[in-house]
Amino acid sequence: AEYMGAIMFFISTLSDKLVDSLQPTILQFGVSELFVGFVLVPLIGNAAEMATAVLMAFHGKMGIAIGVAVGSSIQVELFVLPIMILVSWGMGGDLDLNFRVYTTVAVFVSVIIVTVVVQGGTTNWLEGLFLLLAYVMVSISYLYMKPADIN
Repeated sequence: AEYMGAIMFFISTLSDKLVDSLQPTILQFGVSELFVGFVLVPLIGNAAEMATAVLMAFHGKMGIAIGVAVGSSIQVELFVLPIMILVSWGMGGDLDLNFRVYTTVAVFVSVIIVTVVVQGGTTNWLEGLFLLLAYVMVSISYLYMKPADIN
């Protein structure tokens, strides 16, 4: 238990350094901050979980692969996000659960797609391609979206 606090502090410091190091890239390439926040940071932050899911799928352990991938998303939605909001309020921030229409629709459609793919119990390469294309479409939309567009 005593190591958990130290590990949490270390990871939060690394996350802060990651976000700070991305700022020059955002300015240099003109990448939308929404793209960085919705695509790049989660992609980098969840690299270990994605590698585990891919490795398990490669070895034919689809139950574990899906459990890692979907479990991570559920953990963020039900635990991390509410904790972030409470910490934000404690620090005088204005973070809330008031998601805009586009973000809500993107999450809703993503949940529907994952449900349809997972529901059958088996999958194939075409369903995997479908999931990747959905991810690429949402990512590209955030790449070109400006903060004013999301309101």
